[in-house]
Amino acid sequence: MLRRVALLCLIALLLVGGVPARAEEREIAPTDPPPTELSEAEATKLAALQNVVAPTILSPISPDDAAFLVNFSTSESQRLAFVAVADGSQTPVEQATNDFVPSSQYAWADAQTLVYLSERYAIEAQTFVSVLVALNRTTGALSTRDITLPGFPVSISPDGTRVLVELMPPDPTQTSAQAAKARLRSPFDLTVRVRPPTPARLALDMGLGPRAGDGQRSFASTEVPLAIFDLRSGAVNDLTVLPEGGEIAAYAWNPDGGRLALVHNGVGLAHRAMATNRFVLANQVTQDAMGNLDPAKNPFFQQNVLEIFDLNAPGSPPLSSVSAPEVGSEVFFNVEWATDGQTLLAQMQHPSTIAGRRFPSYTFPDDIMLRFFSADGVALGSFDRPELQGAFFTFSLARFVSPDEIIFSSPAGLEHKLYYYNRRSGEFRALPTQAGFASPQSWLTTRSSRQLIYDQSSFYAPPALYRIGWDGRGIYRLTWDNHELEMLNQVRVSRVEFQLASGARREGLLVQPKDAPFPPRQAPLVVWQEGGPGVWMGNAWGSQVERPFNLLANFGLSVLVVPLSGREGYGPALVRAQADHTNFGQVDIDEMAEIVRQMMARGWTARGKVGITGCSYGGYFTSASIVRYPELYAAANTQCSWVELIHDFQFVGAALEAYLENGGPQTKGAEYVRDSPLYNAGRIKTPTLIFHGSNDFQPIELMQSFHDQIQANGTPVRLLTFLGEGHGLSAPASQRAAAEAQLLWFRQYLGVK
Repeated sequence: MLRRVALLCLIALLLVGGVPARAEEREIAPTDPPPTELSEAEATKLAALQNVVAPTILSPISPDDAAFLVNFSTSESQRLAFVAVADGSQTPVEQATNDFVPSSQYAWADAQTLVYLSERYAIEAQTFVSVLVALNRTTGALSTRDITLPGFPVSISPDGTRVLVELMPPDPTQTSAQAAKARLRSPFDLTVRVRPPTPARLALDMGLGPRAGDGQRSFASTEVPLAIFDLRSGAVNDLTVLPEGGEIAAYAWNPDGGRLALVHNGVGLAHRAMATNRFVLANQVTQDAMGNLDPAKNPFFQQNVLEIFDLNAPGSPPLSSVSAPEVGSEVFFNVEWATDGQTLLAQMQHPSTIAGRRFPSYTFPDDIMLRFFSADGVALGSFDRPELQGAFFTFSLARFVSPDEIIFSSPAGLEHKLYYYNRRSGEFRALPTQAGFASPQSWLTTRSSRQLIYDQSSFYAPPALYRIGWDGRGIYRLTWDNHELEMLNQVRVSRVEFQLASGARREGLLVQPKDAPFPPRQAPLVVWQEGGPGVWMGNAWGSQVERPFNLLANFGLSVLVVPLSGREGYGPALVRAQADHTNFGQVDIDEMAEIVRQMMARGWTARGKVGITGCSYGGYFTSASIVRYPELYAAANTQCSWVELIHDFQFVGAALEAYLENGGPQTKGAEYVRDSPLYNAGRIKTPTLIFHGSNDFQPIELMQSFHDQIQANGTPVRLLTFLGEGHGLSAPASQRAAAEAQLLWFRQYLGVK
């Protein structure tokens, strides 16, 4: 049946591909000269707005609470520097670090020396060798030492003395060079994509272990022995063996590196065929996504295990081994030790129970909670509050900052906040950080001064690092790399609210030019949706075309940001609302249409003055909206869009499509076609600007067909293909060309002079 559906899709594409003239298509290379249609002043301002410096914290704070390592990146370059906790002063790190890409996290060998693992190519041996890289905090100097790891490195201990490695079984047919290369290749060779990648920053790796950020799960087709390698003595101590079909989900060293907590999943010995068959494994993930697996037989629940090892007693069995079914209905997702190494915090993901489905899905959770264990694995209680959100796509991160105190980040409506919790006293409160986005991937704490370092941005201010006391006092700004950009940014941000006919309330933020009145009067504006779906969206800096709040609002166009069904920050019911029954492709799209009509009724805007844009799922939202409401939007800019869901099921991420549609195209073919903008493009009357990368996992041929159908309607349409770009635009020249095209398109069709 699936082959028949695919054949029908191919025939349809060939038919629509027969439309000849593509006069409104253009290919853009990263080497093309900058666009010239804007005035010199506007072109200069646009370039400045896009040249934001993004600081990402890379290391813990040094043992003496003095400094930490930060990557300062722009669209064109990056630099590493040690930043002083006291005043934000910076010590640049040698540029030679560019030659040594980290293959582990960073660890402090002592108060002056930060170390990490990397690789280099040994010309004489014609193979890669492992390297221990050391950075001097005072001078920024780099030094290296070749090491012979017995396997693939997973993690380095906090004191930089031990390495968790995955061992490859010996192969007597290999040469020494081939064996050395094999040791640096992960044995987790079966990859199942759970969600498509997204250009949204929130979907980047947030330091939560192998499963975070990339939308993939990696299992092993063979048994995987794990061992601890001692960098001082060279000793290799066996730890445990993961069975066929195993997966490492998370790990955590205690502060002195003497104990290791390990979370691993598996498909179980009863499913050996799954362990060696990528299709069967993918099907099992898909069945879980559809809610077809009884928890009593669901391997992703039954084989979810937390083990604690005493590394000072090599060869000993685990101090504790606890499976998820032994403690509740949730699964272990992330683990963190208390600062004294006596208590282990486990973040647990609660499976989603979708309306109309028999069993819950562990692949797509909808909430989190915390459980606590002693150093020997004895359960010590749990903690659960509505503020602990972010299980589907926008991960929360919880860390001990003392033996009893925890700080965690979590989406909260239109903000992303930091919270304080004391296990002993029960005190719980939000830290009084500025309104906006406190990055869950970029924060850490001092040991003795009880201070938190974090990365913050908002519609008003581009990213910067700040310091604040755990008591909420003494806020201090550490970095000023974007100060000029902050002064250039001239916007006004107003909170808005809409009551829907269903009774639901939706809140949002309207980003306007600084001098614009609020409420607006008959104003041109653009509605926007984030990628995902599921990714939190709200008050965070955005001056790229995929997230154009600060871009458009500084050039006379307002942008409306309203999280709708399927978004984080408003509780699990809203997260799973897209997947309930047959809601996907309709519920959030209908909500936005209702909001647009309310704004027109209020006199905020008018017909002919509303545009719509987004990338990835936001591109799908845009494309589906102009299909479903062909008369409502005056202009559209769809970027890196999904347009054909059957293709997505087959080649991108069957689990996500099955979760959203409650089935595959074999059984829900009509629903897939109804929800695919490509098959319904004949309804589009909205002038449409399309951005797409030639290397996007969403094939450019689909977007060309989408373009051709819109053109056949007699509707203005333009396709810009960015050569060499993937899912979203990374090259500065691509962003520059796209930004100008986006601005000019909305100006033309929304009546902006």
